[in-house]
Amino acid sequence: MITRGVRISAFLQRHLQGDLVIWGAALVLALISLLEVYSTTGLLAYRHKAYNTEHYLLERLLFLGLGFGAMYVTHRIAPRYFSMVANLSVIMACVLLVITLLFGTRLNDANRWLRLPGLPFSFQPSDLAKMALVLFTARFLARRQAFIGQWKKVLLPLGIVVGVVCLLILPANFSTAAMLFFICLLMMFVARVPLYQLVGLAVIAGLVLLLSVWVLARVPGSRVSTWKARLESFVNGDKGKNYQTEYAQMAIATGRLTGSGPGNNPYRYLLPQGSSDFIFAMIAGEWGVLGSGLVLLLYLIIMYRSVRIALSSYTAFPLFLAIGIGLMITVQAFINMMVGATLLPVTGQPLPLVSMGGTGTVFTCVALGMLLSISRHNRLIKQKLELEENNES
Repeated sequence: MITRGVRISAFLQRHLQGDLVIWGAALVLALISLLEVYSTTGLLAYRHKAYNTEHYLLERLLFLGLGFGAMYVTHRIAPRYFSMVANLSVIMACVLLVITLLFGTRLNDANRWLRLPGLPFSFQPSDLAKMALVLFTARFLARRQAFIGQWKKVLLPLGIVVGVVCLLILPANFSTAAMLFFICLLMMFVARVPLYQLVGLAVIAGLVLLLSVWVLARVPGSRVSTWKARLESFVNGDKGKNYQTEYAQMAIATGRLTGSGPGNNPYRYLLPQGSSDFIFAMIAGEWGVLGSGLVLLLYLIIMYRSVRIALSSYTAFPLFLAIGIGLMITVQAFINMMVGATLLPVTGQPLPLVSMGGTGTVFTCVALGMLLSISRHNRLIKQKLELEENNES
């Protein structure tokens, strides 16, 4: 038994390199996802799959399998290759966002999806855009460290790229555009861009946002009316205009300390988005304070390990990338959890690695793979430096 345990440990150390805590957190979140998606898709299965609940479970297994496969492949790639594709990826993301706005599949009054020819599923370009812009921002900030206080060489060009990407996302997904801008702003702050410059950029972005909303309000079929209704419902406390918010509160209230148990919460049949946007409310209802606290803790662990990995980096690019990835995952997670707890207006942000969905899961896993790659590379450099030091002594 001891020998078998040693062999398993050696196998894991040989193949699953990088930060093992992140591997563990991702695995636990994936297991929670399987349980909750299976538990909360009864209504969807009844409406669309002749009550075949196994369909969504198998679909979730497929995307998690693809995601963890992508995470494994990505974590074996050296971080310098991520820097090499940063510019190309942001250009590709912009092209796909434009195509989606013009010809995308319309869902919930927004063109967010791009149908892939010959494949049975759609692709959400904003998921690629988030990862691409974080990559680009990390690379740009790393290469311009010598000019970090000069706004014409750093803030202006980077602000234009960030603004263009966010504006392309905005018409279909306000919350993603706002979240991505906020994450890039935090990355600039970490990179020591002067605070007064960041405040100026935020003010300009606010004015551009107001102008964009004013223009979109005059475009037939825009989502401005939806954004306004959600904000008014939240501010006025009128849950009747969004029944899902009311059901989410009821689901959370029934959870208490230990929850009603998987599959036992009655509100899983009443929340159409209980497997995606409001999955945290269902976790709180079925697993109670202990289960929802565990999910919160796992995201905090990922952020903490991201900071540790960043501080262990020997060059600027992996440092900024690790911070950006940690923020990208945890900020989105906190937005979803706060919406589920009715502390924010409805946004449509999924819970990373947990909510049902394909492209979002795969790109989250790719992002975690990059984080693991940085961790792995940091350890290799450290070992090399220690070996050289020992040889010299």
